[in-house]
Parts: sequence; C-alpha cells; structure tokens
Amino acid sequence: MMRYPGGKLRLQKKINALISQTYDTNQSWVVGEPFTGGGGSLINMAEQFPKWSFHINDYNPEMYTFWKFFVNASKKDMQEFYRLIKVMHPSVPIYRAMFDSKPKTDLERAFRILFLNKTSYSGYVTQSLPIGGADQKSKWKVGVYWNPDNIIKKCERARKAISGRILSVNNLDCNDFIDTYDFNFVYADPPYIKFGKQWYNCDFDINSLKAFREKLNSVNRWCISMDSLESTEELFKNDKIKYIQVKHTAKSKNEEIKAANELVVFPNEIK
Repeated sequence: MMRYPGGKLRLQKKINALISQTYDTNQSWVVGEPFTGGGGSLINMAEQFPKWSFHINDYNPEMYTFWKFFVNASKKDMQEFYRLIKVMHPSVPIYRAMFDSKPKTDLERAFRILFLNKTSYSGYVTQSLPIGGADQKSKWKVGVYWNPDNIIKKCERARKAISGRILSVNNLDCNDFIDTYDFNFVYADPPYIKFGKQWYNCDFDINSLKAFREKLNSVNRWCISMDSLESTEELFKNDKIKYIQVKHTAKSKNEEIKAANELVVFPNEIK
C-alpha cells in the first residue's frame, strides 16, 4: 500500500507458498511482524492466511504513526482521510508546504506521511526530495504515484484484510518486540544490509541482524526474508535457505536497479 524500500509485495506470494510448505498455516496463530514497513507483506499474509491475527511493529516513527492511525481509525476518520486524498493535487510548492507542516492530529499526521511517501524520491518521508526534482524536468513528476482512486482502493482492500485482526501496533526495537509477546509464528523482513543507511533512518547492520537471529531462538516458528550477501549467507549458513529473485523498486544513488537473489530463511530444525 505504501511505497517502501525493499518492500516484498512482488515476492510475497512466493514467500507465502514457502511458508505454507514449511508449516501448517491453517491454524489460528498469533503472528508477529517486527518490520511492518509499507505493509505489503502484512496485507498479503492477512489475505492468504485468514485465521492469523497480528502484532505489528515498526521502529520507524513515520511508519508507526501511519499504521497506528490506519488500524484504529473510525469510519468517519477514514471518510475524511479519503476526502483529503481526493482533493489533493501534488505540486512542488504543495510538497514543500506539506514537508514543512506540523500536523496536530493522528489523521493529519497519517495523511502527511501518505502524501510524502507517494511524492518523495523512493518513498523517503524524512528527506525533502520530490519526485522529478525542484524543476520537474524529469520524465517522472511529483504526482506520478498520486492516483486518488487507486490509493483509496488499496486502502479499502487493506482495511478489509486486517479488520479485527490487528492485536497491537508497536514502535519498538525489533528485539524488544519479540520479548513483548508470545508468538506462534514470526515473519521478519529486516532492513537491507547493503543499502540500509541510505534506505532507512536506522543503523541496522549485520551485527543487528545477528542479534535479531539469536533473539528468534525463543520463537518456535519463524521466517526471515533478506538480501543475499556474503555476510548474510554466512550468518544463516546453519539454517534452511531458499533463494528467489527480486527486482527492487528502490535504488541507491547512481546505481541501476538490478535483479538480485533474496534469501528466505527458516529455522535449522525444519525438515
């Protein structure tokens, strides 16, 4: 639903299939997603596995703020949210004004995050980089992803999928999140190691990933999707790994988007 670096929406059906091959997913599980991000994986899993309920989490304050509103919003709140989407016509001056704004309500904050996510370079809410640049001479303009009908349709689909099934929305460190609840299953899509500091506002590195992998020893069932690097393959060498290909929608500066291998990892005890 939201644009997010390293998002798994394109791959989620393949990942869900691997999860179903590995576990009996037709159960009423309490599932944890410590890195909810743009919500693509969450919505897809909610649709694929109708008996699951979710604790969701994101350390990024903007993503947490958006999901806190989106999960708890009343019908009246969502009607106003959709009205704001319909009347908005993105331009660079409006982008600048929205970037500098300081909204006072959860609804206003969520709308600001959605707007900046759809109109910023690679979806970066915290960096003042409108699509197409200040002069709008690029092929892609600031409003290229601002399609009100499509945005509202995706919101409605997401609201339907998760209705009554989100147990909590959290803004915790991933390891603290694992300690906070009892999970039947955890699906984790951590920040990518290679471009982590460029793509995310955190310092999640290979040592962070190692600590998180160790934390998952307290959970019986889990799955991690992660970029395939020498360091990540070494970290998961004793676990069960599947490889799938992905072409990311975000990129680092001066680097072309290329297809790459993705690791989908399960505990080493899995047969």
